[in-house]
Amino acid sequence: MKHFNTSIEQKFLRILFLLTLAFSAEPAFGQNDSMLKFVDAVNQALEDNNGFAAQSASLEAKEKDVKIARANFLPSLGFQGSYYVAEGEKINDWDRMGLSSGTKGVLSGAIYQMIYNEQYFANHRIQKELYASQQEQFRNARYQLIASTGQAYIGVLVAEAVLDVMRIDQELTMTNLEAASYREEVGSTSEQEVLRWKTKLYKADQNIAGQKASVRVNRIALNQLRNQPEEKTEELERLIVEEDGFVFKSNLVDQVLLDESKAKILRDYLVEIGLGNSPLLGSMDAQIAAQERQLKSDKRWLIPSFDLMVGGDDQFMVVDAGDGESQSGDLFWFAGAKMSWNVFRGGSNISTVKQQKIVSQELQFQRAEVNSSQEKAIRSQASMLIADLKNVRLAKEQANVAGRNYIMVYDAYLLGEVTVLALLDAQEQKFIADYSSVVAYYTFLLDLLSLEEMIGYFPFLEPQEKEAQIIAELERRIAGE
Repeated sequence: MKHFNTSIEQKFLRILFLLTLAFSAEPAFGQNDSMLKFVDAVNQALEDNNGFAAQSASLEAKEKDVKIARANFLPSLGFQGSYYVAEGEKINDWDRMGLSSGTKGVLSGAIYQMIYNEQYFANHRIQKELYASQQEQFRNARYQLIASTGQAYIGVLVAEAVLDVMRIDQELTMTNLEAASYREEVGSTSEQEVLRWKTKLYKADQNIAGQKASVRVNRIALNQLRNQPEEKTEELERLIVEEDGFVFKSNLVDQVLLDESKAKILRDYLVEIGLGNSPLLGSMDAQIAAQERQLKSDKRWLIPSFDLMVGGDDQFMVVDAGDGESQSGDLFWFAGAKMSWNVFRGGSNISTVKQQKIVSQELQFQRAEVNSSQEKAIRSQASMLIADLKNVRLAKEQANVAGRNYIMVYDAYLLGEVTVLALLDAQEQKFIADYSSVVAYYTFLLDLLSLEEMIGYFPFLEPQEKEAQIIAELERRIAGE
């Protein structure tokens, strides 16, 4: 019996150690050089993700369209030539020369320079604006990839954290099963109590098996985004709100949580950042600029276009007269200007201008809708994060209370002062509280990542000085300075 009591004592000490981990200030672990850091995972996705690489190539192709449109402003040089042989017949100019056989060739060259062509100028400007729009769309795709990678990374963290909670619950169940078996041996309880703990242990084993699969699924998703082998396993750096909480790590965050007027200042500030840095709005602005340039071009349908051309034409002839002699023609130079003036096309010009005006108005309405939707989304997400942070603190306190309650009930159970049902209930309460604390913590981080995507600012990819400036400005506004 002495050996068994020693085992019970060791189990209880291990429980205390596990509870200490569960009650730690934040779910953070020691870091080492072998860990995959959050920012490294994101950068790896930006460098190696195949879909993002394809979008980058598409952007480069769009840039070539701008250069192609610009080529119309540069001089162009062309040559043209022909060569043929005549035998036994007089053809074309040879009739005048009395030649019946020989060879003839024509070589011409010309330099062409566009002076003014409204269509060319408009097309170049439109291509530039469309390229700018695609740049903004590419920036939006970059933000989406960053957010997706971050979500997958946090998905692994939360799955592992839940798995740790399940393992702690499994350890507690194994210890309680051992204690119930001992109590049965000494006749202080029945076999039914032992069977209760065995049933709970089977359930715990099933939960752990399922959660391990969840960890693997999230790791596969993270590896795919980073273009890494699907089964690759790495230890991940834990995220800490005090270090990774962006504006919510401000010294004045408690005022935001308690004072709605301060919370509104925070929301207004985030909206200001987000709308000023929105790739969707930037893309819409570029599209509107392209449309306005097209409308301006259509309004200029009465303005003529001018072209200038300079060239030369050399007609040469070689005659096979049997004496080895040859003849050649003279070089002919020419220069000229061309004016194109489209005066009337059956009223289509006026209709086109009206149509382009309608398209411009449509784009303006769309931009206003996007602006309103983004502002609403940012304000809603900021409100959600304030609630999340409150929930994190409450869930942590609840987990601490449930842990202390479990220890008290466990001590009473060993002394026979409470029934197994009380201990089962205390353990279940502790498991639910620990689970809720983990979910609340990582829900906040996931919602924060979504907010950072909305405002187009990821502090972990920016210099710390810039993040410090943003937080300092927020604190200045909250303080009413």
